[in-house]
Amino acid sequence: MSTVIPFEFNSHAVRVVEIDGEPWFVGKDVAEVLGYADTTNAMKQHCRGVAKRHPIVDSLGRSQQVRVLSEPDVLRLMISSTLPAAQEFEALVFEVILPTIRKTGKYAVGSGPEQGSSEREQRLTNELVTLQQKHIKALNDLEELRRVHDQWIARNRHWFTIERLIKEGFDAQTIATLAETTTAYVEHIRISVKKMQDAEQAPA
Repeated sequence: MSTVIPFEFNSHAVRVVEIDGEPWFVGKDVAEVLGYADTTNAMKQHCRGVAKRHPIVDSLGRSQQVRVLSEPDVLRLMISSTLPAAQEFEALVFEVILPTIRKTGKYAVGSGPEQGSSEREQRLTNELVTLQQKHIKALNDLEELRRVHDQWIARNRHWFTIERLIKEGFDAQTIATLAETTTAYVEHIRISVKKMQDAEQAPA
């Protein structure tokens, strides 16, 4: 029986088994994580590899034949998924999970002291995967903040240009011509700028 290597993504368990030294993913787990309502149909539609089944012991100790997916088929499910977190899952699998499995897959589960050592190694590996997953999410969150900030700057650049011209003493008509807007809009910004300046100069 192949060793089952489980990991979690967004509270969903995903199982990986090593077959002939290669990692294979339990298809149902991957499809569920990627938001497919009908996991069986999702694999039929998007997976091109030959359907491969492998025995896995479930939590009740029963041996079940489950469909397992190769890396290319896992990637096909990721690409076809409409779930926003699919990209994050892809990064976790290909940048963290697979390299970790290939590195730690050399350690066989033995018995006695060796078994305890392997269990500790597996626990540390799982903790490392969790930390790396959080790191990936933090990077994605940071990228999203940068995107929102850039959009805000783009939307308000026009305002900043007019505000600068007002502070430099240009009249409303000249500013309107330079900024390709109306004098009424320039006066609106002029009033707002005056209010902000008054508020800054007001005694505390």
